Amino acid sequence: MGPKFLALAFCWALTLLLSGCNTNAVRVLTNYETFPKLDPKVRADILRGRVELGYTPEMVRLALGRPNYSSSSAGAKAGRESWSYTGLDVTADTGFNSNQSGYANATPTIFLGSVTFRDGKVIEFTNNFAAR
Repeated sequence: MGPKFLALAFCWALTLLLSGCNTNAVRVLTNYETFPKLDPKVRADILRGRVELGYTPEMVRLALGRPNYSSSSAGAKAGRESWSYTGLDVTADTGFNSNQSGYANATPTIFLGSVTFRDGKVIEFTNNFAAR
């Protein structure tokens, strides 16, 4: 790789990082030491935002980003952790009426999916995140 290519790649990466996007590409670029060490199939899944049984939390974070909600289990299910992902439902009616004073309801969220870990490995996930 020549110096021009490296300079161009650096500028491109910096532009993405400064744009504040939380896309798969940005997550991969910010974890440039981890990503190349992964198996090629895992890297392809991560770039498509997909997970598979046995993935580590780090792999899931690369593929899906930080979860909106997380919880840990105690008792008989100790060692389990669940991550949930939500998004904004821009199609839902917020109840805003321009003839009313005050603010409309917050934009509703929709459930995108969840991932469950046991002892640091994915044991369950919703089909939305399945690798194909």
